[in-house]
Amino acid sequence: MKTILVIGGTGVAGTAAIRASREHFGRDARINAVWYARKEEPIAIDGADTVLFGDVTDPAMLEKIRSATGDSIDYLFFATAKGDVGFPILESSAQQIAEASLLSFDPLATFERAFRCGLLVAYSTFYRLKIQEATYGSMGHIKARIETWVTESAKHACIRAGAFESESSRAIGLLLRKIVRERPEVMPPEVRGYFDGRTTQEGLEALKDATRREEREVLGDAGTGPEGLTEAHRVLLKTPSPRFVNVCGRKIWLSEDPQPLPTR
Repeated sequence: MKTILVIGGTGVAGTAAIRASREHFGRDARINAVWYARKEEPIAIDGADTVLFGDVTDPAMLEKIRSATGDSIDYLFFATAKGDVGFPILESSAQQIAEASLLSFDPLATFERAFRCGLLVAYSTFYRLKIQEATYGSMGHIKARIETWVTESAKHACIRAGAFESESSRAIGLLLRKIVRERPEVMPPEVRGYFDGRTTQEGLEALKDATRREEREVLGDAGTGPEGLTEAHRVLLKTPSPRFVNVCGRKIWLSEDPQPLPTR
C-alpha cells in the first residue's frame, strides 16, 4: 500500500496529482489531501481517502498529518504557494522573497526532516519566458530555489508547467488590473504595451494571448489545462528517478537541469 500526501489538494496541480495517483496505483494507495482557506468547512476531495484542513506552516499540523500517514510517505506532492506577484522578478525585495518562502518553499525541508519520504515533488514554471520575467515577482525566486533544490537529492522532483488558470495567475491578473487603474506609469514596458489603448479587461486578454504565443514559439505548445497537468503526473509516476517533468499544453518532456534566474 502506497502512502501519498498532497499539500494543496483543492488546487489545479493538487487535483491532477490526486487523479494521476489514483489511476496509477488504483486502490493500492492511501491518498491524503491537505487544504487550507480562511474558513474551515466539511468538504470531499475526489480521489482522496483522507482530507485534512490546516496550515502547513503550523508545527502542530505535522502531527495531524502523521496521524493519517504514519512516519513514511511514498510520494509527497507539494502543490501550494503564496507570494507577491504582478511585477518583474528582478524587482523583488529580500523581504518579499523571504515572506514568499515561508509557505512556498520552507515547508519542503520541514517535511523532509519530519517524515521518511520516498519522493518529494514540487512545482515550477517557465519563469525565463519574457512575460513571466516581467510579472512573476517574488515567486520567480521561489521557483528558482525549488529547481536548485531538485538537483540536491534523488528524492526530489519537479513538475514544470506552462501557464494555467490558478490562484497565482488570477492574483497576477488582479494586481495588473489595479496597477493599470492606479499607477500605469510603473508597469514594466514589456507589459504596458498590451494595455495601451485598451480597456483593462482587453489588456489582460491581450497579455494572455501574448503568453500563449510566446509559449508556442519557445516551447512548442501552449494552453496547459487539467488534462495536460494530469498527464505530466502520470509520466512522473512512470519514470524511474524523475527530475524535471515539463508540460506545456499537451507537450510533455523530461529534463535534468534547473533554469537560472533572470539577469539584468
